[in-house]
Amino acid sequence: MFETNPSIGLAAEEKGLELQKLAQLRRSFEALLRSHRSMVLLGRDTDVEELAEEHGFELSEFCMFRVASRGITASLLCVPNKIWYCPKTMARLHEVKEAAAILGHTVLLLPETFVTERLHGAGKPSANALPCGVSYNDRLIILQHLIQKGHCNLSELAGLLHHPNPVDAVLQLAVAGILDVDLDSPIRPASRVQFQEWH
Repeated sequence: MFETNPSIGLAAEEKGLELQKLAQLRRSFEALLRSHRSMVLLGRDTDVEELAEEHGFELSEFCMFRVASRGITASLLCVPNKIWYCPKTMARLHEVKEAAAILGHTVLLLPETFVTERLHGAGKPSANALPCGVSYNDRLIILQHLIQKGHCNLSELAGLLHHPNPVDAVLQLAVAGILDVDLDSPIRPASRVQFQEWH
């Protein structure tokens, strides 16, 4: 009679739970994107998938949708938090992004928090808002604007939002690691805002 190694069973169980969580993240991400009337899902981006595999990633480690927004196409790559907060892994994903750019593909890297995380901040949430008052609609407005422009200044982005304190909303997303704003320098209307970059 052979004895089963408990560590193998535990690893398989953990892998199964990770796949379940990623499947839920994929469903939530797709539902979020479909909820915006100006966002059209185009399906998979096989070129970027191949680049990710060449850089040592498995397609089961992230979820990605290619979208069109007002004539601009981009591949949105959403990764679980355990990957997002690992600098070495994110540096490799940034290499994928740069390689895709050479092929003419725009890739935006988004953390799981963009879709699921509850943030802390000011503002009374509306029916479609997260507890911090940064609604899903405002997040999609930010996403669409940065797909179009790549980056913009703080006052421009804040002016598009419905949040009662739009500057606070942008900064809360920056503190959460979703947006990149230089928080070590004085915050000004002209402060540059973009999605987080990894080098």
